[in-house]
Amino acid sequence: MIANPLSSEATNDTPPSGSVSRVGRFTPVDPLRLMRQYATLLVITSVLSVILGVGLWWLLRQYSPRYTSVSQLTITGGISDPYQLMQQSGGVSQLGVSLIDTFIKNQIVRITSDEVVDGALKRDDVRATKWFRSFKGDTQDARSALQKMMSADRIKGSTLIGVSFSTWEITDPPVIVDAVVQVYLERLAVESGRESDDVRRALVRERDRAEEHRRQIEEQLKQFTILNDLSALETRNHEANIAYKALAEQRTELELELQAVREVYPALVNAQKSGTVNFTPQQLALADADPSVAARNERLLSLREQREVMRDRLGPQHRMVRQIDLQIQATEEEKKRQIDHVLRRLSASQLEQTKQLIDSLQAQLQALQPRVDEAHAQLRDLGLKLEEHARIKERANDAAKRYAKVDELLNAMRIQTDRPDSTQVRQVFRATQAELTFPRVIIIVPGITLFLVGLVGGLVFLKESLDQRVKSPADVTMISDYTLLGVIPDTAEDPSNPSYVEGIVRVSPSGLMAESFRQVRAAMSVPIERNKHQVLLMVGAQPQSGTSVVANNLAISMAYEGRRVLLLDANYRQPAQHRLFGVTTEPGLIEVVRGVMAFDDAVVHIDTPAMDILPIGRASDGAPEIFEGEAFGKLLDELRSRYDLIMIDAPPALLATDSMVMAKRADAAVVVVRAMEDMRGMIGRLLRQFSSQRIEVLGLILNRARSSAGGYFRKNYQAFYRYHQAGTDGVGKSKSKPEPAEAGVER
Repeated sequence: MIANPLSSEATNDTPPSGSVSRVGRFTPVDPLRLMRQYATLLVITSVLSVILGVGLWWLLRQYSPRYTSVSQLTITGGISDPYQLMQQSGGVSQLGVSLIDTFIKNQIVRITSDEVVDGALKRDDVRATKWFRSFKGDTQDARSALQKMMSADRIKGSTLIGVSFSTWEITDPPVIVDAVVQVYLERLAVESGRESDDVRRALVRERDRAEEHRRQIEEQLKQFTILNDLSALETRNHEANIAYKALAEQRTELELELQAVREVYPALVNAQKSGTVNFTPQQLALADADPSVAARNERLLSLREQREVMRDRLGPQHRMVRQIDLQIQATEEEKKRQIDHVLRRLSASQLEQTKQLIDSLQAQLQALQPRVDEAHAQLRDLGLKLEEHARIKERANDAAKRYAKVDELLNAMRIQTDRPDSTQVRQVFRATQAELTFPRVIIIVPGITLFLVGLVGGLVFLKESLDQRVKSPADVTMISDYTLLGVIPDTAEDPSNPSYVEGIVRVSPSGLMAESFRQVRAAMSVPIERNKHQVLLMVGAQPQSGTSVVANNLAISMAYEGRRVLLLDANYRQPAQHRLFGVTTEPGLIEVVRGVMAFDDAVVHIDTPAMDILPIGRASDGAPEIFEGEAFGKLLDELRSRYDLIMIDAPPALLATDSMVMAKRADAAVVVVRAMEDMRGMIGRLLRQFSSQRIEVLGLILNRARSSAGGYFRKNYQAFYRYHQAGTDGVGKSKSKPEPAEAGVER
């Protein structure tokens, strides 16, 4: 089976969510679709726009031309060093980038100023132009016109200024541009010369003041040197510095020694008071050398010798040996007491000597301090005089440098003024020959074309954006989140050009229309089988939606699959199924529901394919109440056991309440949308009604869609037709006329 050319856009594998999206005021528009749809209009508009542009250009060329002449000025920035090499054009050595920008802006204002324009208008060559004579001597009007028609702008990315002027006479622009530029340069030169003279005079005055100041300082320095004998002053300062350093060093040594003695003295006092003096080895040696201690040392030596002799003769335990031991012990105690006495005497003497040393050091410091102060004062006085001399000398040097700097500036200014490249503004080239700048065919013709084509395209875009009609599958997806089951194209889209659609699945099963219905059937079969739906309501929003024809072909297509199908016509206001199948309208549904006739007596059997039809019956007896009663519900319950699928052809839901009543008794509903007729808001309102009644909507079918209005499907339709023709050429052509609709029909 050939895939539906619309299947990629017409189907959705996602189950319907049952939610209805808000319908926007504007319709999204595909620009490529619009270009294809309105290609002829856009081509005609383009051709007419080109013709109109050429005509407008010719008229403007004849009656309102504009000729323009241009001259250029360059900003060199002057020279910062009068001895440097000649600069290239456009140099900015002296002025920085920001200063150059400001300078250029100022010069642009001066070029178009009243002074320059009035000066140019006074020149004889300007007064001789046809442009000036057209003002008949009115200089005010000529000035306003010249300032309005003249342009002075910086050329982007450079230090060039372009001066241009446009007028209707081809010979006038070069004359006027050159006149304006020359007047501007002359005035600039006069102003620059005046400024140079002012600067030169100011520098001369400054040089004279610097010279006078230098002479005064040099005289002051000379007098200071004579009064203070600078060479002797430096010698005295050197000697005073040496003397002061020696006294300062001596004072520092005395202070350090005094500090050390003062730190020792408290410790000696405390040790003397507490009796815990720690004697030095020297002090202990002095105490041991004392005569009283030395006598006892000799006695101890004599006693020890006697003891040794007695012990050898009499033994260590003899009474005389022990008596000598007692004498030795007594003598050692006397020695110890004598040593302590000598050490206390030495400690007292040391404390007294330390105190005397402190007093002596303090006296020396007091005697030395006046000498230190005197040396310091003398050194300070000498240093002040030397500093004063240095300051005067530094001032003299500064005055000399100031004089030299001003004199150098005067010399540099003189050289710089004489150099030809010292001018900051120069003319690069004189005014060019006037060229036609308006109208220009390359601007007028494309501009008019783009404007008119854009205007027409914008109007088309606006028209399509405001169009609320459902034209394409994309419009259907904008309405709701329900599944788009498929698209049934208009018969004009079928290359085989069928004359009718009723029962086309049966009479022309290999055509494009039949294939489209089979695609819709395939999309419907999945949710029907998954949810085991048996009663399906086919409904549209308004008349002429094509609900009856769609139900007719889908019922036939379902029957071809082997299903037991019943097509029930429930539109008693405008019944159609009896006409589409070529059967009588009575008896039918109304008689069965009212109990006047049994269902088997009213149903119509079709052999090809095998299916049943229940016409509406006597339409004049129809009323909405027959669908609200229990009889209609019982009939559907009875038919569920006899048929796999019961398809109800219902009236338009927005015009009759019958559809909403029947929808409550059906398992699901399928909404048929008529392309180019049904509005998005209308379909959205219908879906909201179903949603509020909790009625399941299986999906939507877009009927009679045209590729010229809603998509890119024409080539796919043609490809399908060529594929079909290729398959039938080898076996002969199919029948061009369908079988009679009544064939195979029986009550």
